[in-house]
Amino acid sequence: MIDLGGKLMTPGFIDNHTHFLFGGYTLSGVDLRKAKTPKEFISILKEFCQKYSDDRWILGGNWDHEVWGGELPSRDWIDSVTGNHPIFLNRYDGHMALANSKALEIAGINKDTKVPEGGEMRKNTKGEYTGLLKDEAMALVNKGIPGPTEKELEVLRAVVDEGKKAGVMVQD
Repeated sequence: MIDLGGKLMTPGFIDNHTHFLFGGYTLSGVDLRKAKTPKEFISILKEFCQKYSDDRWILGGNWDHEVWGGELPSRDWIDSVTGNHPIFLNRYDGHMALANSKALEIAGINKDTKVPEGGEMRKNTKGEYTGLLKDEAMALVNKGIPGPTEKELEVLRAVVDEGKKAGVMVQD
């Protein structure tokens, strides 16, 4: 028995699969979890995009099409509200994402793009990709997203340092 003098002790934890930078992007990106209809999905994204007058990538999302009946989103929903922003929005499980036309263009995706093995890309009735990418196909857009800026890396370092102060062991 160890007397902790009234202090709290909790069991340790091990998480060998944490994505601090991705988590930071998610926290600073648009949050579509509260969208219960396609109209709300579009409205929330529009409002978020209007905060920025530049052409930064808009990431985040965490949407779930099942809450509005299962209809999958399309770039047609969002192109008119996203301005100059390339958009890449993950589904909450991370296995599917929606890109707008600008993001598809940056990625070099057109109607002739071959779907990578282990991935899926939906097409509309005109034979054009809808912007919905699944699993390995998501890498086609991910490779076009710029890496973190020096300022973003500073924020990541601060988060890691804060975790260390709280006793979370983080491998640098």
